Amino acid sequence: MDASDRPARPREQTFLRAGVLLVSVFAATALVEASLRIFRVFPHNPPWYVGDHEPASATPGQGAIDPVLGWRMRPHADVLDESPEFTVRYVCNAQGFRSPHDFGLEEGEEQIAFLGDSFTFGVGVEYEETFVALVERALAGPRCLDFGMAGFGIDQMWRTLRELALPLAPELVVLAFVQDDLERSASAFRYRNGWMLKPTYVLEGGELAPMTRENRPNAGWRWCEQQLYLADLGRKIERRLVRSFAVGYRWRLNRALFQALRDDCRAAGIPLVVVHIPERGQWRPVESYAREFAELEIPFLDLGAVASPDPARLYYAKDPHLTAAGHRALAEALLGFLRERALVHGELGPGRGDERGTGR
Repeated sequence: MDASDRPARPREQTFLRAGVLLVSVFAATALVEASLRIFRVFPHNPPWYVGDHEPASATPGQGAIDPVLGWRMRPHADVLDESPEFTVRYVCNAQGFRSPHDFGLEEGEEQIAFLGDSFTFGVGVEYEETFVALVERALAGPRCLDFGMAGFGIDQMWRTLRELALPLAPELVVLAFVQDDLERSASAFRYRNGWMLKPTYVLEGGELAPMTRENRPNAGWRWCEQQLYLADLGRKIERRLVRSFAVGYRWRLNRALFQALRDDCRAAGIPLVVVHIPERGQWRPVESYAREFAELEIPFLDLGAVASPDPARLYYAKDPHLTAAGHRALAEALLGFLRERALVHGELGPGRGDERGTGR
């Protein structure tokens, strides 16, 4: 019998099967990657790490690079925002935040500091329609300081608390976040007509440490994250896991940031309240968040747990932000939450524009 006619030995069969399996897996992976690239099922939005880009030294328009926070608006910026769904003017104070008054420490004046992203900033609505302005008007006492800034992650909110809010000795700190903010904490850059570097942290031994070139992921891992659409798919799965079970590295990182926010407020003797604003189409409670913030001993308001007869009207049809009706719903829920805990007193009176939910 010729050697080529002999049946394959068990070891040879094992190697053959393993080779076929590897080729099959590679082919299937390549097919999925190609399909995701061709059909663009979702946008490619990878995380970026310290050293991946040359940071912008300036921004066009009325934005400004901030060496501590990453960015903010220019002092006294005046921006007209026009879209198919709204036309709004954003006017900033001397500190580069959206407010009709400058931030300062005045003797005898009570203040509430609001931290957040574009939802707290109030994209799509006039300032007097934002939930921050509505709360201030309802309380008719404490001045509400809106430190919300478009694109901020939880890490930038923490830095804002430390550098700007706490020195003003507010009576209360309110942080409002959306799901995207949790993902922003994992990236060191945000592209806005140039790569803007932001404060970013990693966990080392369970403790927060500033991200450096040395503690970022290795080159192979970064290449996969930044080049493969399959990595985006993995991040979307992780996003679901974070929302459903509060698990994964990104949640552990953000949990540590929330804990740091809590500890800084406690050290200053200032109450901290955290608010979750659900995404459009996701108006329902997130039990994992409620559980985690209970463990952190942080008063937590999940807007998705608040009954609403028509959640869709609280958001624009295409733009992801809240309408005037959405801000009003948030203000009412927040005021009720704070009154229940004896943190504030006051009620929200009738407002304009509620019939259409747009304020215009």
